[in-house]
Amino acid sequence: MDPPLGGSFTDTGTDLAAYYKGLGVVELLQDVRYSLLAVFCLFLYEWIANMDDEVKLIHYSRWSSVKVAYMLCRYYPLLYWPVVLWAYNFNHTPILCRDVLHAIHAFLAPYHRQIDIPKHFLGQTVMFMRAYAFSGRSRTVLAILSLAYGFLIGSDIYLFFANIPVPDMSSISLFVPSEDTGCFPDYSTGVMGERLGVAMLASFLLDFFSLAVVVIYCIKRHTGQIPLAVYFLKQGLVAFALICGTNVVAVIIYFQSHSAFSDVGLPFILATSNIIACRLILSLRKRVIVTESQMSRDHSRLVHEAFAFISNSPADKDEWIIHDPAITVTAFANSSAIQITPRNMQSA
Repeated sequence: MDPPLGGSFTDTGTDLAAYYKGLGVVELLQDVRYSLLAVFCLFLYEWIANMDDEVKLIHYSRWSSVKVAYMLCRYYPLLYWPVVLWAYNFNHTPILCRDVLHAIHAFLAPYHRQIDIPKHFLGQTVMFMRAYAFSGRSRTVLAILSLAYGFLIGSDIYLFFANIPVPDMSSISLFVPSEDTGCFPDYSTGVMGERLGVAMLASFLLDFFSLAVVVIYCIKRHTGQIPLAVYFLKQGLVAFALICGTNVVAVIIYFQSHSAFSDVGLPFILATSNIIACRLILSLRKRVIVTESQMSRDHSRLVHEAFAFISNSPADKDEWIIHDPAITVTAFANSSAIQITPRNMQSA
C-alpha cells in the first residue's frame, strides 16, 4: 500500500513513521489469521488421515489413561480451535473482546503442553506416563517428573491466565474503518515474551527428563534389546527431537527482543506437540496390537513351517528307523507354542 500524499499527513496530524507502523500491524493481523486457519486445516488433515488406525487401535480398546490422553490430544483442538478462529479471524467490538479475551486465551493453555489445562499439556502428559511406566513405576522417577510437570503447569498458568494485555488498535485507525477487529492478546510486550520463553523452557525440560528416564532404564535393565523397547526409543527420540526443536526455536524468539511478527508461528508451536503425541500413541499401539489378518498369517506360516520340518525328517524316508519318540517342533507366535509329534501325525 502506497502512503498518501504528504498533505494528507499534515491535515490529519499523522506522520510517515506512524503510517508504516499501522500498515505493519494490519499486515501482521492478516498473517496471524492465515496461520490460525492453516493450523486448523492441519488438525483436520491429521484426524482424517489417521482415522482408520484411530478406530481400530483407540476406539475399540478399553478405557485407560493412554486412551484418555489420546482423546484429549486429538479432539480438544478440533473442538476448541473453531472458537479461536471465531475470536481472532472475525471482527468484534472492543467491549466484546474485553469480555471474552481472557477466557479464549486461557483455553489455549492445554495446547502449550499437553494435557491438563487444556492443550499444550496433552503431549507432555503422554511422555510423562510412558516414562513413568517404563521405569517400573519408580517413586523417584515419579517425584522428578512431577516436579518438572508442576513447573510446566505453573508457567502455563502464569502465561495464559495472569494479566493478559489487550493491544491498542489506535495505530491502525487509518486502515480499519472502525475499531472492530479480532480479539487478539498483545504478545509484543516484554513481559509476555518472557512468559512464553519460560513456558517453552518448561516444556523442553519435561521432554528431556521423560526421555532420559527411558534411556537410563533401557541401559540399566538391558531392555534395549527388546524389539518393542527399541521401537519406543526410536519413536521417542524422533518425537523428542521434533518437539524440542520447536521449543528451542520458540525460546530463542521469545527471550530475545520480542517482535510482534513472531506471533505468526505461535499457533504452529502450540499444535506440533499434540500432533506428534497422537502419532506416537498410534504407532506404539500398532506395534503391539496384533490384528486378525496378522494373526491368521502368523498361524498359517507356523503350520507350513512345522509340516515342512516333518516332511524333511528321516522318518519319512525310512519308517523302519527308530528315532526319538518325541520329535518336537516349537515355534512362537503371539507368545504361544505349537508342538507336533509322530502321534499327532497319525491322529491327523
